[in-house]
Formats: sequence, C-alpha cells, structure tokens
Amino acid sequence: MFHKISKSTFAHLRGSLKMSASKISWREISAGKWARDFDPIEKTQNRLSLASPSMLQLVITVGATLSESEVIGDIKDAWIGLRYAHPMIGCTITTTGLEYEVLNVEELQKWADETVIYDNSDRSGKDLLLEKISANAPVARLFFMPDRREIVIVLRHDMTDGMGSLILLNHLIKILRQEKDVPRFGDEPTRLTPSLAEIMHAENPSIDATKEAHLVKENFTKL
Repeated sequence: MFHKISKSTFAHLRGSLKMSASKISWREISAGKWARDFDPIEKTQNRLSLASPSMLQLVITVGATLSESEVIGDIKDAWIGLRYAHPMIGCTITTTGLEYEVLNVEELQKWADETVIYDNSDRSGKDLLLEKISANAPVARLFFMPDRREIVIVLRHDMTDGMGSLILLNHLIKILRQEKDVPRFGDEPTRLTPSLAEIMHAENPSIDATKEAHLVKENFTKL
C-alpha cells in the first residue's frame, strides 16, 4: 500500500532511524540514493513473487478508458508527475529490499521511456496483459493504447495492493486533466512508503505479542 506521510513525520522517522539504525527504515546511503530492507511480510511476498524465475507470479493491474485522446508525450509527463507524488513506483527491488534514486531530467525521461509501453496494435489492455510478465520487470509500468484510449497500470503485488493501485490510477488521471506543471524532483523521498512493520512498531514486538502470535500459529496448524 502507498502511504502519504508529511515532511515533519518523515523528519521524525529520519531522527528515529539515526538512533535505532533500523534496517527496515528508509535511509540515505549516498547523495540522492535511498534504501531500506524488506520487513518480514515484504520478504515473504517477494519470495512468492519470484517462485518462478522466468515469470512474475503476482501482479496488480488497474486501467481506464480515457474520455478523450492523449498523445504519448503527455502520458509520459503525467507518469513522471505520478512518480514525484508516489516515488515508490520508481523504486528498484534488490535481493534484500528496496532502493530509490533521485533522477535528473534526462534520467527521468529515460525511466519514462522504459516503463511506458506504447501499443498501437489495436489489442486491448486485457489481451496485452495475458502475456507473461518477467520476474525482473520494473516495479510499475504503464501501458498506453492510443487507438482504444486505454491506459493500464501494472504493479508488482509485493509493492502495493488493489486499493493502492486505484489511488495511483485516480491520481494519474487527475494529473492528465490538470495544467501541466513539471515537478522539481529532490524532495520526493519524503513520500517513500515506510514498511508495515515500521508503521505498526512491530519490528521488536513485546513478549506478550510474541506469545499470542505463536498461539495463533499453533492453533492454525492444528486445523
């Protein structure tokens, strides 16, 4: 799920990180480059996603038919704008967690060129998505079918869920309908999603919570 957090909250998280050195918290590892490790849930989800090396098992797709025609340049600009608002779509997945890098104008255009798929074959989004998706596919891609006025966002399920995908689609359409305002990248890491374990303060659970979790597991495995 994509979570929007304020700059003050992010600053607090950065301060807490310096004290606790938690690996599941976002940290700046070099100028403009951020990283965090998977939390336990994300680690499990990632392994499920990579069950078959040649095919990504779990993806979320969400799409819409646009009310009017769009040109590919505007679609890419809106996609870049969506990355500024929701930088998680620009993350890369490593063997141990997530990384995000603040890009310059040329690098952002290259990212858009690689992740926006233009298809003018008159195939529907449904037909296009029947093709298997490689396990090393980007975190997020946008399919654009101009003749059908369709857009489809494809997201790795280990990065978001159905509700998160709808938030992204709605925001993308909103950006398309607004006056073009090119964002100034650099502060978007403040909107990188913290892990669920960090949000719930579950990295170091209490003894009582641990005992309760073991009890639930035992009862479940007896079924």
